Amino acid sequence: MEPEIITEAQTWLVNNQGLIIEYAVNIAAALLTLLIGYIAANLISSAVVKVMQTRKLDTTVTHFVGSILKYTILVFVVIAALGRVGVQTASFVAIIGAAGLAIGLALQGSLSNFAAGFLLIIFRPIKAGEFIEVAGTNGVVDLVAQLQGRIAEAQMDLNRA
Repeated sequence: MEPEIITEAQTWLVNNQGLIIEYAVNIAAALLTLLIGYIAANLISSAVVKVMQTRKLDTTVTHFVGSILKYTILVFVVIAALGRVGVQTASFVAIIGAAGLAIGLALQGSLSNFAAGFLLIIFRPIKAGEFIEVAGTNGVVDLVAQLQGRIAEAQMDLNRA
């Protein structure tokens, strides 16, 4: 019984040799695409971060832009590797778009706050170390980040009604 199975396996391998080689080449090319894409994403994002640091941009903006750029490149690399293996990427991209729309609608209020934080970081009307007064509270800005701001030495104005 075992020699029959081995003979059938050998026959199948001989008959499908071209198909096996084609899939092996596609899988190897996809893995190579992933490896090169990962390295390229890291190099490009690092280069952008270094350029932004030499221009003395805010470190929060620098790292935020570097991360967004890296993961955007990686998404394209993964889609390209899947396409190389033979996965239909058009439907995959449509699913990602639909998921993004659904998440965007679900987080609509939070995303407006996120966008406000992003605008504060980009345009920097308030910087760390400045004295500000907001809603009856005044103090020195300690941190301006994407989702939060922190005021050191905050004091409430109790005379305001």
